[in-house]
Amino acid sequence: MAESFRATIVLANINHNMPAPQREADIDVVGQLVGRATLAVVGGCEIDNTPARDAWSRALPGPRWLTFGRTRETPLTVSAVWRVLSHRARRRHRGWSGVTPDRYTVVGRLEAPLGGKLAALATHMVSEAWTHHDDTTSRRRRMWRRHHRADQRTIARLRAGGYNTVHMGDLNNPHPVRYAAGQTVVYQGGLMQVTAVPAPGWSVEVVEVVKRAGHTDHPIVRAVLEFRRAA
Repeated sequence: MAESFRATIVLANINHNMPAPQREADIDVVGQLVGRATLAVVGGCEIDNTPARDAWSRALPGPRWLTFGRTRETPLTVSAVWRVLSHRARRRHRGWSGVTPDRYTVVGRLEAPLGGKLAALATHMVSEAWTHHDDTTSRRRRMWRRHHRADQRTIARLRAGGYNTVHMGDLNNPHPVRYAAGQTVVYQGGLMQVTAVPAPGWSVEVVEVVKRAGHTDHPIVRAVLEFRRAA
């Protein structure tokens, strides 16, 4: 039974309002940040059309990489070294015409080669719930809270099942967001956040956090996390 494992986490929001060459260049940066990491998990936001999905697949090609939620705008891509136990895209709420599409969280349950379980969640929450005020704000906040509560419940179930958990995405909230007691906010900047929640009997250490600027209005983030079983 493994006493520890180290995971590389990369998160990128590839703004869909950018010209295609800039989007593709930023997706290339994602591949560069992952580098040769063995146990890696990559979350994307706004990967929402064929050119962007094709660029994502070129940057993180099979068979070395497996992508879940490929038809959603929040793909979750993992190195094929992981043993994949399950994966699913879970709808958090329906869309609202002219305001937001349906919102999903893509969940992957993984096991490291020498043992140790990790659940990864990639998501993108409704915009302007906490950064803008108009006649849509109240409904946006209801959507945001529904999404947040659903992710909290998922993390609680995963943790109860012995999973270390990493939640990542564009949360569209300028403040740190709480998902579970004992969480570690690995990165929080602008509207983006990476959160780690160790399983019972485990701890997590943030080994490294690196940010790279691209053309997008959000930094592309890489974090290296060490999960350890308590002695």
